Amino acid sequence: HLERALVRLRDRADLWVRLGALYERQDRLEDAVAAFWEARSADAKIAVGPQLKALYEKLAEREK
Repeated sequence: HLERALVRLRDRADLWVRLGALYERQDRLEDAVAAFWEARSADAKIAVGPQLKALYEKLAEREK
């Protein structure tokens, strides 16, 4: 439902963050990264840096 909502509400950073967290719980790390970057694009003041750092670290571990 969040994915559908974001088709029309692309500027809702809070929804992008929720979607990113959901993707992370589903181990869809690349999708989570994309969602957090979309959140950042929608609102430059939103604090997603720690989440992105953690996701990039998980992705780096996965690559090993």
